[in-house]
Amino acid sequence: MREVDFASEEGVALSIKNTILYPPAVFINGSLFAKGKIMEEPLKEAVRKAAGGS
Repeated sequence: MREVDFASEEGVALSIKNTILYPPAVFINGSLFAKGKIMEEPLKEAVRKAAGGS
């Protein structure tokens, strides 16, 4: 897991590719999971699944 600055070159590229107008945005395994208001429980569940948990 890592944080990418929204204003960095990578952050700008991700925001353009995924139509993200403002932070935050969460990507899991390279795919956009959520943008805007991030709900904690669905995020925790998705991270567990991505890490191989149940």
